Amino acid sequence: MALDKFLPSLLALGVAVVTGFFTVLSAYLANRASTRQLSLKLRHESEKDRLEARRERLEELYSLVMAWSKQAASFYFPFLAVMKGDITYNEALDLSIDRKNTIDVDRLFTLAELYFDGGHERLDEIWQILKKVNTVNEDFKRLYKSGKTSSEEHLRQMSTKLTSLDGAIDSYKNAIRGYASEL
Repeated sequence: MALDKFLPSLLALGVAVVTGFFTVLSAYLANRASTRQLSLKLRHESEKDRLEARRERLEELYSLVMAWSKQAASFYFPFLAVMKGDITYNEALDLSIDRKNTIDVDRLFTLAELYFDGGHERLDEIWQILKKVNTVNEDFKRLYKSGKTSSEEHLRQMSTKLTSLDGAIDSYKNAIRGYASEL
């Protein structure tokens, strides 16, 4: 009989404990799911931001390569006219000097090193071709100073080297585009 008196209280207490347990358990599970979802969202946003930053740097690198190639070509084109005998060497120098060196080549190579390490062979190839173009130009300069004001051989060599330079730069730009499209 005494148990009949406490039974409703015990049942109410048991129900309260079980309800409290399930409430705490459901709150824990909801918080855990929310934390996982937030963690995934933050990871996704971080990866998205990282890829966007890399894409922006590759776009900058591509723009610098475009400008650099135009600058290199415009620097050497007047010397082709000298090799043909159309203008003097001093006129070619004046034309080349008039074009301002606005390309930050250090920035170009920094971006290439940091964000596009797969293109080093092509960039080295471009440098080697530029050295050869410069060598042909220097050889012609010595010849010009000795009194010969035109040279078909140097013109042919310079044209060939500038054509291969253009091809190497196009190859490098294509590689950058391919790399950027994979991001």
